[in-house]
Amino acid sequence: MFHKNLSGNPKEQTWQKLFQDNIFIFDSRYIDFIPKHCIKTGRSSEPDFLVYDIYGYVDIYEIKRSSVPLLQFDNSHDNYYWSTEVSKAIAQLEKYLFYCSENRLSIENSLKVEKDIEVKIIRPKGILVIGKSNDLKNDKMRTDFEILRASLKNIEIILYDEMYYRLSNLKKNTLHEEQV
Repeated sequence: MFHKNLSGNPKEQTWQKLFQDNIFIFDSRYIDFIPKHCIKTGRSSEPDFLVYDIYGYVDIYEIKRSSVPLLQFDNSHDNYYWSTEVSKAIAQLEKYLFYCSENRLSIENSLKVEKDIEVKIIRPKGILVIGKSNDLKNDKMRTDFEILRASLKNIEIILYDEMYYRLSNLKKNTLHEEQV
């Protein structure tokens, strides 16, 4: 199913459903997710997923389409910069991280009362799943993308095909270990 989605251009909701049904795709330490939970009182602010690991620590995932263009070119400086869509997604995720940290006690309490889930919100990591590496059409684009990605302090950007390759590698290594 992942490979089929990767070769097409599904909506965000299609990816969200796939991830919801297969939380291990994100990371094997995650045990469950909390979809669309409000993290700011008085205003609707809902990340796609709050996920929590085996220790109860929360991270925030924001899912965008795999077809989102990643970079734009600046002729005057001969370099690439984040596309408008990626810039907006990064800003959105930064706000979610801020609200989640600022309102951590009320979020932890509401999850305990409303959903009987005990979590800890301590410096959550923001993960943005967006785009594909074939959008990076030359060495300069790939280099500038890696420079921009590495410069982010609170957010990790994961491309859809990178996630797919990680899963393929995990599957291959799991099969190899079973043979040993």
